[in-house]
Amino acid sequence: MMRNNEKSSCKLDMIVKLWALESICVIAVGRRLHCFDPNLPENSPAKKFVKIIQEFFDTIDQLEFKPSLWRYISTSAFRKAMAMYEEEEKLIQYFIKSAHRNSSVKESEISVLEKILAIDENLAVILAGDLIFGGVDTAIQNNLRDHLIRGDEQELYLKSVIKESMRMLPVAMGNIRVTTKPYQLFGYYVPENMQVSFGHQLLSMMDTHYPRPTEFIPDRWFVEKHHPLYHGNAHPFAFNPFGFGARSCIGRRIAEMELEIFLKIFITSFKVGWNGPPPRHRFSTLNFMETPFNFVIEDVM
Repeated sequence: MMRNNEKSSCKLDMIVKLWALESICVIAVGRRLHCFDPNLPENSPAKKFVKIIQEFFDTIDQLEFKPSLWRYISTSAFRKAMAMYEEEEKLIQYFIKSAHRNSSVKESEISVLEKILAIDENLAVILAGDLIFGGVDTAIQNNLRDHLIRGDEQELYLKSVIKESMRMLPVAMGNIRVTTKPYQLFGYYVPENMQVSFGHQLLSMMDTHYPRPTEFIPDRWFVEKHHPLYHGNAHPFAFNPFGFGARSCIGRRIAEMELEIFLKIFITSFKVGWNGPPPRHRFSTLNFMETPFNFVIEDVM
């Protein structure tokens, strides 16, 4: 990464993950972790948690999407995943107890999580774990910056940019559900206990749902209904980056708020470019952007 023509060796992926963890912990457990303390050691709870999340998704990729016998015997990958689960739970408990111990807010300002903690500590740990675990083009950029600086319909355009980004490259390729009874779907028989996959990433890049699908066009999310690019013409399940129904992402609103706040501050402060070959992505349990991160960042004058 380069900042004002000076090369930086900072680990951008770690910085973004620490920022996300810092943000979500303020909301979920009510305390700062001080993730950006320059003296934060590598074995600190915050950095341990970030590393566990990354390793966990890599391990789940091996268990769920590659040939494995873990459903029949205890494989090394399965044991590793269970060990990470246990370590994650211990770190969540540490974050919660530390926040509760250091809390000095008034009774009227106590968070929902702290109220749940007073009733059922196990439930509070599960809720906080779900929240924390789930929460990390030049012309378009200039247009977004202009909207944010002028303040005209900035929220609408900002949300449209985020939606268009998630349409083209969502966090996850799709969702999987298991049938609880037999179904007849469009002439196909789907028996009970079958995994049904919803390929949102594939659907959202089909021109039958989104015209000119390979083009980044935020306008499609706010044009009038009669416009050929209007997003409402797509099937409702063609765009579902956070899942759907009772099991949709618990951290959706927090993730959206993080993105909006980050982009508002970052884009109004910096111009972002890219110097190098097109960025590469790795498709796994989640979608990952691979290094190197050849971003070029310049101060907005």
